[in-house]
Amino acid sequence: MITKFLFLLIFCVILCFSAESKLNLPKFTCNSQYDTICTFDDVHLNETHPHFIPIHKKKYKSSRDPTAVHLNGDQNNTFHTLTSDLCNKFPGLRDFKIIEVGLVTLEHDAFHNCRFLKDLEILGNNVEHLPQKLLEKNTRLKYFTLRRNKIKELPAGFFDTTNVLTILTLGEPLMEQFVKLSSDPSTGVIKPLTLMKQLNIEENSITDLDMFYVLRAFPNLQYFNICPFISRDEVLLLDKYRGWEVKQKRPYPSDAHLGTCFQGIYKKPENESGFDENIPTFNCSSESRSYTCKFENLNLNETHPHFRPRTEQHFDTYILGVSGTNSIHTLTSDFCKAFPHLNTHEVTEVGLQVIQEDAYKPCVYLETITLSGNQLTTLPSDVFKYNLLLDMLWIIGCLFQVIFANPLFEYEFYGEGFQRESDDLVFLSESDTNDDEDQFPIINLKKREVQVKNETLIKTEEKDDHDDELSVKPLDIEKGTLNHSLNVTHPNNGTEVRKRPVIEVESSNEKHQRKVTEDLKKKIAEIQAEPVILTQGV
Repeated sequence: MITKFLFLLIFCVILCFSAESKLNLPKFTCNSQYDTICTFDDVHLNETHPHFIPIHKKKYKSSRDPTAVHLNGDQNNTFHTLTSDLCNKFPGLRDFKIIEVGLVTLEHDAFHNCRFLKDLEILGNNVEHLPQKLLEKNTRLKYFTLRRNKIKELPAGFFDTTNVLTILTLGEPLMEQFVKLSSDPSTGVIKPLTLMKQLNIEENSITDLDMFYVLRAFPNLQYFNICPFISRDEVLLLDKYRGWEVKQKRPYPSDAHLGTCFQGIYKKPENESGFDENIPTFNCSSESRSYTCKFENLNLNETHPHFRPRTEQHFDTYILGVSGTNSIHTLTSDFCKAFPHLNTHEVTEVGLQVIQEDAYKPCVYLETITLSGNQLTTLPSDVFKYNLLLDMLWIIGCLFQVIFANPLFEYEFYGEGFQRESDDLVFLSESDTNDDEDQFPIINLKKREVQVKNETLIKTEEKDDHDDELSVKPLDIEKGTLNHSLNVTHPNNGTEVRKRPVIEVESSNEKHQRKVTEDLKKKIAEIQAEPVILTQGV
């Protein structure tokens, strides 16, 4: 009994001390001139006191939390140690830059709560080592930049979880070895980063750069820029190797200190395109701007859906548009086979009725897809299976009933009469929003179910890291806009964690907006009176 009492007493003392310590932490308010970008002035945190409480003073009542944090030394900031304070406060960050603030140490979980992080840059600091699991939770990271720090090598397996990394920039003067990826223990085969398309190695001290290891690590690499001090011959080995062209690159005046640099570009052989020689060929126009192509007067019916797209430009096409001057019944993989590096694909008002299951399979770098104004009624369940970078899907004015999106990544889905942004979602939607009816999107989460149509009752099973029961209550109803968020409450400790907005509904008709908001308020009042329970373990 005495032992149990002492244990409880010690536990209470620790809790009280922790709470008091948090209350005594310094508070710093970020400047949000651009609403979404958060910068700080005059923050000085040393090795002994690395923690602080970030505060975001919203410019407008409707403003959201920032999506970018920039820590800059030229704004009189010094950080010895980067903790998880910023990511705990702003978990929706997409962009994080740490530039010349004297940073020495990064805690292993500094970015773990920034699950949506896409762009991370650490530049001009005193960092010598990075924790092996620093990026363990950043599965959406696309761009990673290390420049002018004091790092000699990156730990093996550092990029184990960054499977969608597309651009890697290393400009570390003291770096002696190129990063090693993890390998399969049974076969010894390395686990490649298949979406990596651009590698930049600037200042470095690498004495033996194995370019064939680089190609095995990044099998779909399209471009590299390497400034070797000693590894010149290794880089030149790739010239004329399997479609690679390597040539010396003239440095910009600001990069003259880098010495000799080499640029490598991969060009896929013409005979690897996979097209039938008997199908017609159509060229797209790129007169408007570089890297963009638009087709005109395409007529592809149900019987003859295939053709060979081509462009006369001598560089990759990243934005492809097909609009109302064309007629397409079935979308095949022809566009993506011809232009595998597409970033944006727009197929609008062409009478599209069918999308084949593999239509987007070759376009692994797609970030935005627009399918508005067509006659689609359904999509294959795995149509976006390979588009791991997909961020935005626009479907307005279609007749579709079901849309399944990749459940691993966030999406911004724009449909008629509503806008919704969330993570880990599979979408089911009815598009014809009518001013006379309160129709809302039906949303189906992976291993969860949420329905919002003529009612706002939410029943869901949420997969989380805890085994406690969670209760849900909606928040923030304002005229004309429904900001439907979830507060997840752990009954054991009563703490609340604010989740990302799940649904935002905007109607174009004021009368309809008022009616929608009033009905939603009534339903939310019912939910608050009798809370819905989230049951875990699915």
